[in-house]
Amino acid sequence: MDLIPADAVPRFQTRPDGGLDIDTVYTRCPQCGIVATSTGVDYAITAGGDFDPGEPVELACPALHHYRVTVADFLPRDASCFCVRCGSPIVVPATADQVVCLTCRLYQDGPARPTDAVSHFEAADALSRPPKAALKR
Repeated sequence: MDLIPADAVPRFQTRPDGGLDIDTVYTRCPQCGIVATSTGVDYAITAGGDFDPGEPVELACPALHHYRVTVADFLPRDASCFCVRCGSPIVVPATADQVVCLTCRLYQDGPARPTDAVSHFEAADALSRPPKAALKR
């Protein structure tokens, strides 16, 4: 992983049709802390059909927690790594747990994901659930 200046790469990209390329948007889920692209997104469009960066964006993390953010909450893509399948360079946040190759669209481990990824995501999921004692009536 190589670090690059945080302002050298835009925090997101748009598709040729003006829509938001969600595979370039990285956020930290406020419920579980996972840093990744979204598994679901809802955003406003302008009268011309383009992504409206002035409006909130609704996202879902890989653990399916839903939350709202603004473009200011998009994490800077300040590191680079290489796709494990096609070898293309990927510009991502250094804190990303999961990243997406923009060439072949493979979802893969990010630079911040520990070697024991299963335990990492189980711990993140446990943080977002109420304690078992709270579930008893």
